[in-house]
Amino acid sequence: MRAAPVNHAASAQVVNPVQTSQITDAAATQAAHPDNSAAARPSSPRRQVSARDANMFRRLVNEYLTKEGKRAKTGHPNQLFISPREMERLIAEISILVQSCHITDAEVPDVDMESVSDSTEIDHHVAQMSSPVPSSRLTDAEVPDVDMESVSDSTEIDHQVAQMSSPVPSSRLTDAVAPDVRITSLAHPEVIDAFVAQMKAVEADWGKKSPAQKIEHLQNVINAQFEAARVPAPSISLMDLGGGRNGEFDSKTWSMGMTEETLGKRSMAETAGTVYHESRHAQQFFMIAKYIGQEGIAPPHSDQIPKPILKQAKEAVDKCAMGTDEIAEAKSYHTSVYGADREKRNATLRKLAHYTFPRLCQTSADFSKARLTYEEAVATLETYKGEQSPQFHDSKELREKDPTYLAHLANKRAAIKEFNRTLAVNKAEKVGFDAAQKAYHALPEEADAFAVGDAVTAKLEVGEKST
Repeated sequence: MRAAPVNHAASAQVVNPVQTSQITDAAATQAAHPDNSAAARPSSPRRQVSARDANMFRRLVNEYLTKEGKRAKTGHPNQLFISPREMERLIAEISILVQSCHITDAEVPDVDMESVSDSTEIDHHVAQMSSPVPSSRLTDAEVPDVDMESVSDSTEIDHQVAQMSSPVPSSRLTDAVAPDVRITSLAHPEVIDAFVAQMKAVEADWGKKSPAQKIEHLQNVINAQFEAARVPAPSISLMDLGGGRNGEFDSKTWSMGMTEETLGKRSMAETAGTVYHESRHAQQFFMIAKYIGQEGIAPPHSDQIPKPILKQAKEAVDKCAMGTDEIAEAKSYHTSVYGADREKRNATLRKLAHYTFPRLCQTSADFSKARLTYEEAVATLETYKGEQSPQFHDSKELREKDPTYLAHLANKRAAIKEFNRTLAVNKAEKVGFDAAQKAYHALPEEADAFAVGDAVTAKLEVGEKST
């Protein structure tokens, strides 16, 4: 599956992290934490984000972020005005967020802030978001109970998020034993270029085509490529996939679903990349079927690969055996989906279903709202204090007898606690999200499909920018 543009993510409503780091008393904070300054903090590494990713982020952020967060980011209550180039900085903002701040209240010594004043209280629970997440963290124990019964089977669990680029392994581009695989593999640069050329031929009129007309063109292009590869082409149809997905290949029905949004609102480059990504999955599953036929392995249960496909694959290998490189590649996919790594793959997909981009957006929105509430509480308290007499400032007894002052102070204390709570939750969510994304894109079938799909999108985007 190709996720709707997490093309592969973070909340845009988090304002400048350098600003959030300044909400504590500057002198007290600097004395306690001499490295807590914009200059001292190391810059957060940035991930490369494609235009397809940026479009996904914009749509999901618009859908999930609160109006307060949108207003804080853009000054407009209903829309985020964020260009694709700005989305790369968006990811960096959440990574920097871990270093942004932790509020204390040194001004009021009689307030017990022990539970919220020590920065290690948060860091004890979550890792730094900018640090690499080891694969050892991807254990089932880390994920809250999620009812995945309906998707527990490897073929029922589909791809949940979008794409990350990775180089096409050279082993998939050459095969001295079976030269037809080298020429017809969708991962081969010449085949990718041929697909791109056929898409560019209709680029000028693409926006005028209806979703049905676009499907017809894509189906014709795919049919030709699959016929040349001696692989049964999947049928393409319009589907409501849900979950922010752009497209999906279903091995059981040997079909590919595309959403109306993908066909109607996405650029041709994005749509073509999605189709190519899902087409590559179809080719991967046919390679698995050939591997099963050649090696005499029992096929997956419940017709997870249709019997006619298995029969056609067996006939193909009987006529021309798979070469060494193709066997190795097919084995890696079979091992991941149906073999020894099946449970590991399912665990990865369960985590992916739990740590979603919308959840990350929401936790960032919650944190941004808590920050705004804190700032308002501080401003209200300071304004009230500024209106009082010098005696009021000098006398703790007077302040403790003033019900208005005490109410404002209580609001500030509550805001501090909520700020630190939402910050900790957002940190933990980002760690989990990044780990799930990393493990998902490391699956051999996904790394391969993302690579070729993103290669198509990148080549077409160059053409779109030049026109």
